[in-house]
Amino acid sequence: MWHRLEQMCVFFPRYRLFGVVLLWAASYTSFAEQEGLASREQVRSLIKNAASIEYSVPESAVTVYVDDRRLTFPSCGTTLNVSFPFSDRSTSEVTCGLPSWRRYIRITIESPYSTFTYTRSMKAGEPLLRSDLKITQSFRASDTRLKPDQLQQHLGLSLAEDKVEGSIVMLSDFRQSDSATKPLKQIPEAVMVWVSKATVARNTRLRREDFEFVDGDTLGPRLPRDLVSENFEFTEFEATKTLMPGDMLRRSILRIMPAVKEGDILTLNIRKGPLRLTTKVEALENGMITEAIQVRSLDSAKRLTVRIRDTGVIALID
Repeated sequence: MWHRLEQMCVFFPRYRLFGVVLLWAASYTSFAEQEGLASREQVRSLIKNAASIEYSVPESAVTVYVDDRRLTFPSCGTTLNVSFPFSDRSTSEVTCGLPSWRRYIRITIESPYSTFTYTRSMKAGEPLLRSDLKITQSFRASDTRLKPDQLQQHLGLSLAEDKVEGSIVMLSDFRQSDSATKPLKQIPEAVMVWVSKATVARNTRLRREDFEFVDGDTLGPRLPRDLVSENFEFTEFEATKTLMPGDMLRRSILRIMPAVKEGDILTLNIRKGPLRLTTKVEALENGMITEAIQVRSLDSAKRLTVRIRDTGVIALID
């Protein structure tokens, strides 16, 4: 198109001035668009960095919506300031001191996934124990990772290959020929058994002080195959039946304890700009870390949706 316009200017002198004006206008528009694009990318980068620090997430988990052509960013003679005036985790505020202007820009923050990672490096053939795992939050979780509701079916299975400490536990890490009924311990340490010292009610969080680690030879010649290890993490599990003094702790009667249980009384901190409110709420359902659940305010009886950040720690979702 520009080549034809140049030819017209050569063969038709009367249009030369008109052509020069068109070329200059097109070039100016192109430079202006490039300048505006650079400004948007600068704002996008600033907001991503600020949100990453404010909400403790990686920048890759933050999406900033600055591509709307109706959204403009005038030149600024001072440093741009980014803040988050509301507790909705979806609004950012960009302000300039000179000249004075501000823009509200929508953002979204990807929710993390609960994943299991190895607490130590393991060799191929080793059976998987609960003490070999810990729950972490990841923003790059795969659909083939081992999920919390699949843990019980994979405890005791042998690893198909060596694994490095800190790596995410995947479903493909285990030998397909193994079964969930395979003994969890085939080494001498298996004769040591956790035994209850007191009555432990079902559906309550286990406590280390309610159990003792004793020599299994004193309990008879035949021991269950699903005994837990010495480094068992008691507080992450609950019993599915009531344990009496002398009962052995077995994996078949355990399940992962929810981070929040129905009926728990929790503290909810709400931030609205400069205002900070604290209220007590009751959990209306069970939930694991990163899951959204319903709670009811003890003051107003209003139902709210919150996200579980940690065991007994919640945050409001607007």
